[in-house]
Amino acid sequence: MINSRVIFPAVSVCVGVLWVVVGLSSYGWYVDEKPASGFFPVLIGGLLTLIGILAMWSERTHAAPQFISSYIHPLLAAVSVVFFALIIGFFPAVSLYVFGWLRWYEKYSIRFSLTVTAITIASMYGIFSMWLRVPFPIGKLFEIIMNY
Repeated sequence: MINSRVIFPAVSVCVGVLWVVVGLSSYGWYVDEKPASGFFPVLIGGLLTLIGILAMWSERTHAAPQFISSYIHPLLAAVSVVFFALIIGFFPAVSLYVFGWLRWYEKYSIRFSLTVTAITIASMYGIFSMWLRVPFPIGKLFEIIMNY
């Protein structure tokens, strides 16, 4: 049966073979006993080809995939975080996501959910905002309040 579990490995094999051919013909494998520009494309292309062939081979014994509606929950949660990060800011959106996921989806207690949320947000803020100085969206709502 043709499905995504066959199509993606087949595309991977094609891309891998393409990189092996281009790497060997255009860039070279070794020049003056040193790896040439084509060394990594050939290496990665070969691995991609091998993994694609193994994936297609193993697909013969698997049953047809089934759609399980609960698998869409993480996708919806991720899209919600991105949407709410633009409106209320990154850290409040992630806080709501972590707390909501732990409390209502995983069924943890309020105390545990709040503790893990606080540790997660404090860690993210400390590492990314203070240490690495990554700019995060502050949200349109905060911008409107600040301009008012």
